[in-house]
Amino acid sequence: MQAAQQMSETECDFAVLEQAAEWFAVLSADDVSDQERVQWQLWLAENPQHVQAWQRVELISRHFQRIPCEQRHGATQALQKKGQTRRQTLKLMTVLCSTGVLAWTTSSQLSWRQWYASYRTRVGEIKDFQLADGSHLWLNTDTAMDVSNEPDRLHLALYKGEAMLSRGKDAHYPLTLDTTFGALLAKEAQFSVFDRGGFGELAVFNGSVQVAPVASASVTVKAGQQVRFSTDEVSTARVSEQRRQAWIKGMILADDMRLSDFVDELSRYRSGYLACDPDVANLRLVGAYPLKDTERVLTALEQSLPIRINRPLPWWTSISARSA
Repeated sequence: MQAAQQMSETECDFAVLEQAAEWFAVLSADDVSDQERVQWQLWLAENPQHVQAWQRVELISRHFQRIPCEQRHGATQALQKKGQTRRQTLKLMTVLCSTGVLAWTTSSQLSWRQWYASYRTRVGEIKDFQLADGSHLWLNTDTAMDVSNEPDRLHLALYKGEAMLSRGKDAHYPLTLDTTFGALLAKEAQFSVFDRGGFGELAVFNGSVQVAPVASASVTVKAGQQVRFSTDEVSTARVSEQRRQAWIKGMILADDMRLSDFVDELSRYRSGYLACDPDVANLRLVGAYPLKDTERVLTALEQSLPIRINRPLPWWTSISARSA
């Protein structure tokens, strides 16, 4: 394997991650040779960035253990149909299915509130609920939320993920939705809120919502507006994006969307690693793409764009430029 190109201090280079994934596939095989182990150790010692990439691949592998073993077996069979070698597929069953107990240990990374939340969705799952007060709640992929009816208000708490709430004119009392970064207050409104890890994102489609950060003054966001908010500030409002509503219908809307941004969005609905080479990151997409079958979406992209989909492992998918 070739030496890695220069990487930033905070991110593994795409090419180096590809090398690490290839080495993971080699070392996971039953018939891995001593010479291959030595070559891997030499590659690992070449550059600290190789160690960083290897650790990233190992982490992604552990996250993939959340998938039930029968689903992992299905992924492996799919690879066999695509012409993968016997060596590539047999080793995967050893790595993935022999460690089923690990599927549950990774869940300890969630806080107890996320784990025991009354409303939850798994990766790739979208659900909708009718609440006791008549409100309609949708949960996007990998989301955890609690809902409680108090005497004078509807109280919700978003622990992770994305939710949309719709309340009509018959709502008799206001709602409070707590997030990591502050509270949202509303009565008659339709809005979505997304915990992006480092900040929250609010889009209002009908009515208005008051954003009250933990350590800052509250701001009212009106219909047609979208903001980001942290514990101490709320961004300037901009026009809300139509695509922020599309997921409740099981779609991703792309309107001149960069391929890298599309891949980031699609990856939320899949387990494992999905990324694209910077060389193709700026390709543009237009259209509506169903979330129910992400593999089908990737196949459609490969047929319509000058790209190649690479699947060295069931849980590792990368997108690169198609060879001339």
